[in-house]
Amino acid sequence: LYVAERGDAFVSITERPDGEIVINILNRATLITSHENIWYVDDKGEKRQYITRWLKTSDRLTVCNVVFEPAQPFGIIADGAFFNLCMPNPLIAKAEAGFVEDPNAVDLFKTLLQDLAGEVKVFEYLIKWCAFILQKPGVKTQVMPVIEGVHGCGKNTLFELLKELVGPNKGYLTGRPDQNVWGQFNDKIDNRVT
Repeated sequence: LYVAERGDAFVSITERPDGEIVINILNRATLITSHENIWYVDDKGEKRQYITRWLKTSDRLTVCNVVFEPAQPFGIIADGAFFNLCMPNPLIAKAEAGFVEDPNAVDLFKTLLQDLAGEVKVFEYLIKWCAFILQKPGVKTQVMPVIEGVHGCGKNTLFELLKELVGPNKGYLTGRPDQNVWGQFNDKIDNRVT
């Protein structure tokens, strides 16, 4: 559990039992409610509520702003001025640990992209778009490809691959973009790359 204060809002970062990191920006009342079941044992051996103690602590972590900066490390940056919500990509850690590349993976990815693109020019554009989001994760592409096709042609497979490549917390798939992306309430796409 990690909580940072930003004005009248709080950033709560928790890890689920399955290992997924969940980041929420909450008001004070919601923060207390969502953390009321987290306890610690004090110096006297008594069980205490964590969030109550944290809120009473005068030297608790306070940041000026919350940002999403893929080029910066997760957490506190700029001498405590900012809290970066961008989680590190787990594939980078695997690569640094000596992950062995599957020589067929790139060819399979290209084949899937070619099948979905249909035309050479569309394929070339999509492969460059994919490369851009992987090589420059902090820069917006200013475009969002829309891929249409019959059920089972590989649209979701492509997206799931891209989501793994950019990091599982940075992708969002929807069958209703009219509501979930362009609609009035689109918080599901906050801090997403794909």
